[in-house]
Amino acid sequence: MAFVQQSGLRRVFAHEKGHMMIEEKRLFRKSALKKRAKITNRQEKSAQIAKNLFDTKAYKNASMIFAYMSYRSEADTMPVIEHALAEQKCVAVPRVVLLDGEQGSGKMVFCRIMSLDDCVKGTYGILEPKKDCQVVRADENSLILVPGCAFTRDGLRMGYGGGYYDRYLQMYKEAVTVGYAFEEQLFDAIPSEAHDRRLDFVVTQKECYEAEYSRM
Repeated sequence: MAFVQQSGLRRVFAHEKGHMMIEEKRLFRKSALKKRAKITNRQEKSAQIAKNLFDTKAYKNASMIFAYMSYRSEADTMPVIEHALAEQKCVAVPRVVLLDGEQGSGKMVFCRIMSLDDCVKGTYGILEPKKDCQVVRADENSLILVPGCAFTRDGLRMGYGGGYYDRYLQMYKEAVTVGYAFEEQLFDAIPSEAHDRRLDFVVTQKECYEAEYSRM
């Protein structure tokens, strides 16, 4: 009986701890987004972030670039997309689909684009690949640009709460991952859990920060 009671208490404690972490992340995310919205000179800084990325071995060695379409106050990824297309690298951008293939909340896939003409405005006005674009999968020759509202210099990331990138990166662990962000989005620490995956590196307008076990 005592064992059953202890087991039940552990489950209750774990449940409450999980709720506390969710709330901590929610409040931190809200504060980080407010801070990001106040960043000035974002086009100039975005251009420098792209230049710093181009100088990395990870970008130079990658044959496939998985880039998100920046939205609102995110660092502009268009310089990377245009540059990679000009270099004739395979460029893929995300689209969120339902299991039946229709747009909406659900699974995120990446589709190859040959030019920006292959993109249309989708959910929330964000550019996404047309439905007839080829779905591609990341491999060891891929570099994935990962969005977020906050990062640490050693590769931890705070996303937006949807879990799309967490699930995608879990499936394609062989790809090199980079947090693409303004320097102002870096924090000494962010709420995290033991299972949270670190990115290989984070690039900002000031520097490229490698994680401890980076593969870049």
